[in-house]
Amino acid sequence: MTIEKQAVFTMSVTPFKENGEVDEAGFKRQLHFQADGGVGVFVLSYGSGEGLQVTHKERLRIYEIAAKELRGKVPVYAAGQGLGPATMEFIEQAKEIAATGIEAIQLHAPRPAYPGATAKPQEVERYYRDVLEAVRYPWFMSIHSGAAPGVEPKPELLRQLVDTYPHLIGFNMVMQPGYVRKVIDIMKGTQASIRTGGPQMLMETLAFGGDGVLVYEPNLIPKYCVSIVEDWKAGKANRAAEKWAAMLAVSPTHWWDPLLHRSRERKRGDLHR
Repeated sequence: MTIEKQAVFTMSVTPFKENGEVDEAGFKRQLHFQADGGVGVFVLSYGSGEGLQVTHKERLRIYEIAAKELRGKVPVYAAGQGLGPATMEFIEQAKEIAATGIEAIQLHAPRPAYPGATAKPQEVERYYRDVLEAVRYPWFMSIHSGAAPGVEPKPELLRQLVDTYPHLIGFNMVMQPGYVRKVIDIMKGTQASIRTGGPQMLMETLAFGGDGVLVYEPNLIPKYCVSIVEDWKAGKANRAAEKWAAMLAVSPTHWWDPLLHRSRERKRGDLHR
């Protein structure tokens, strides 16, 4: 199913200096640390990537750096796009992001206009088609029940989009197991790769026939994370499960370290200083 060799992708941290500026040297070191560990890289995710805490100018510069440092070595994608802006505004932003040389752009579901609102199925479909029609560039769709509740597209629609738009190359999913399995089944025979968007469902996703995982943990232990999927594919399911359980023990750390969020004092610790 997958068109990328990397089964594991990371949501890279974005390091900052004590004065709040992006630490470009530290960011480059972190990118190469992850790439040397064999993982693909999503840049500027909303969590560990600080995607909501950077300016537009910083955002484009960070994408340019990531593309220059990693393109041709491992897949490098722009994370966290689509939540918030109006559709036409998002399309214009996506065109700017594509010009940075990043290899693909993450596409989130549209966020309802106000709390409690839900989008109609035809509105969700129109949103995806408008974006995919307007920007003929590789896209990686994120489907997250907590990010935009009530707008989860039906698996049948996802298959239609993949068949119509070959530049829709894959999906990250944080959804119930039944939904994930149905999407994996319905995507058989297509170019789309399917990954879970968090560590908790990695074993189930692999068992369903999915391709891997997008997680934070490779910021710290990239080779270890890759070895979990390698063990699974080698038929060493028990060993993979043991490693996976150990990886989960690392998972909460990035949410609680105050140096990991620019929004908290606008500082960042360099993992390799």
